[in-house]
Amino acid sequence: VHVVWKAGGDHASSIDKKYLGGKKAPGLGGAGTLLHREQEDYLVHRNSHSGSSKLISANKHDDLKEALNNKGPGNDHMESFTQACMGRGKTESPFSVSGTLTQVLNLGMIAEYLNTDLKFDRKTQKFIGNKVANTLLSGPAPRKEWADHYKLA
Repeated sequence: VHVVWKAGGDHASSIDKKYLGGKKAPGLGGAGTLLHREQEDYLVHRNSHSGSSKLISANKHDDLKEALNNKGPGNDHMESFTQACMGRGKTESPFSVSGTLTQVLNLGMIAEYLNTDLKFDRKTQKFIGNKVANTLLSGPAPRKEWADHYKLA
């Protein structure tokens, strides 16, 4: 997986014309994620937080129409978490997903903080050739009862 992390007002994403089929490019807003498939047949735009995902493609909408009609969760993140804490169901953003996503966000924040390109080795769970980045990745030792939650996925 190749990740390009961009943050700030001067790093707005743009959409290549090949994905638009002659249509006007949609507004991407000021935050979110733009996922590029290796096959270059479509993009997925995910707004920040509670927004729904959007498919951007010149010709894939009909093929993926059913998947695009997904209504999504009934509760927002905070309500889902609160209800789960009260024993009323499970969170709609399980830790198996949100934990890994948070780790990716932290990797991006370290790269942004150091203002440099970084390479991360998933096997060793360390940055390659950057001791400062690895120090930031480690942080202080967690409390004993939380140690299992601090392991990288």
